[in-house]
Amino acid sequence: MVKDWTDAVWAITNISALAGAFTASASEGRHLSWASEKDYWMHLIICDAGKPRVLIYEWFAPADKMWGVIGYCKYNDIHLEIDGNMYDGDDNE
Repeated sequence: MVKDWTDAVWAITNISALAGAFTASASEGRHLSWASEKDYWMHLIICDAGKPRVLIYEWFAPADKMWGVIGYCKYNDIHLEIDGNMYDGDDNE
């Protein structure tokens, strides 16, 4: 059970402002997904500590929304994976 939803609420609010409304939810709201015309392109998962994690599938993502979300995650130090590759920290290549 998530004890503190503060970080999650900010992430959900701001990512939704960039990507639009989420199209599916699961696990009592801890897993939110955004879909494009092709397929689900982004998942936001709230871990037990209340920290958001974002997974983006680049092949399905609308580029303008994807880059906005990537910038937001990097700026706010939100754990981010793109197509299964982790981009978490300054040492990523």
